[in-house]
Amino acid sequence: MPACVPRLALVALLLMGAAPVTVEARPRARYHNRVPHRRWQRARQARLRLPGRFRRPRQLRARPLERRRSERRARRPDRSISALRRMVRLARDPAHNNKITTTSKREAIVGVALERAGRLPGPIRREKSGRSEFVDAAGRRWDVKAFRSDFAPAQGGFVLERALRKLRKQFTGGEGVILDTTHLRGDHLRSLRRAIARRGWDKNVLWYPQDARHGANASIR
Repeated sequence: MPACVPRLALVALLLMGAAPVTVEARPRARYHNRVPHRRWQRARQARLRLPGRFRRPRQLRARPLERRRSERRARRPDRSISALRRMVRLARDPAHNNKITTTSKREAIVGVALERAGRLPGPIRREKSGRSEFVDAAGRRWDVKAFRSDFAPAQGGFVLERALRKLRKQFTGGEGVILDTTHLRGDHLRSLRRAIARRGWDKNVLWYPQDARHGANASIR
């Protein structure tokens, strides 16, 4: 006869005068296994719910959470604000009535890339007067310049003397310059680098995309 017999069968056997059967006790199930998940969750919520006179006001309960959220926003702006919203904010140019243009979108992409690479102390923000593009976390103003080799010199293409005059004007005002060399030819880029290094301006210049690729370990050449 099996060791474990259902209760009704055991009672019937006892009434019929059968020999007693030893029944092994089953291990007691854990509480969260015996109670369905939803009942267990409601019971847990009921235990955590305090009486009305012990509950704190809603404003006092929410204050530490808001403080923690604000601290996280200050430390990690890119995680608290979506990248798209921040890019739109940086692309609004005060010099053009806060409009978003192709040039301002390109400036925002360049600034965020250098910030993520560790070349610009972040978080960066738009300069409100419109004389520069960005202001970094240290308070320094940065202007973005993009010289192009795919245009003729008469149509605004790259000319070394003209580029150096523009850079000298920016450095006189105490600004740093971010040079977007995406559309600059190799020989033009090399001549511009040599001219900047010869005048001692290389500490005030960031190069895109070169510095964005090398990250924080890149040296300003």
